[in-house]
Amino acid sequence: MAAKRKEGKDDRAEVDHPRYWQKHYDGGEPPWDHGRPSPPIVELARSGDLPKGRLCVLGCGWGNDAIWFAKNGWKVTAVDFAEGAEKGLRKRAAKAGAKVQFVRSDLFLLPETHPAAFDLVLEHTCFCAIRPERRREYVNVVRSILRKDGTLFGVFYNHGDEGGPPFTVDRRRVRALFGRHFDIHRLEVAEGSFENRAGKELLAHFTLKSPLA
Repeated sequence: MAAKRKEGKDDRAEVDHPRYWQKHYDGGEPPWDHGRPSPPIVELARSGDLPKGRLCVLGCGWGNDAIWFAKNGWKVTAVDFAEGAEKGLRKRAAKAGAKVQFVRSDLFLLPETHPAAFDLVLEHTCFCAIRPERRREYVNVVRSILRKDGTLFGVFYNHGDEGGPPFTVDRRRVRALFGRHFDIHRLEVAEGSFENRAGKELLAHFTLKSPLA
């Protein structure tokens, strides 16, 4: 998950480690948590364009998105490597009566532990939290954990500022990173984002190409 940026500050050397994110949980409510699922993602799900199935939520935090999908017919596995994320998600899922499997893991280890395990992967404030130098690794992780014709969907953060996390990414770069391996059905400025992210999120809906594509 991504924390609020401080002007001129770039924490890319620290974001690979759970301790960096844990300090935000230790400080109380993490700044990226809105207490409810992402509105553009919920609207995409309600459109009927997403298949039901096994869903992986990367960098799940306290699980607002994971819990919503679990309550609405998806079989959800939520992944994060911070202890605070696990504690918060389990508490919220229990309160909501949602069945969510939690995996505490560095997402870059998932190809070893969960190869071709999921029908869908949800992206929301995870891609912007990893070092930009590891973005191609992220693409390969998603490819590896998706089943044939699997779906990647969610929002990418295009805030346009220097430093991070969250690290910005624009539409051109998203296409360059994912276009070789995914069919891009939708990549556009999201509508209905949280107020502090309005006009800064790209709503994405991709499907994995066949290996011969």
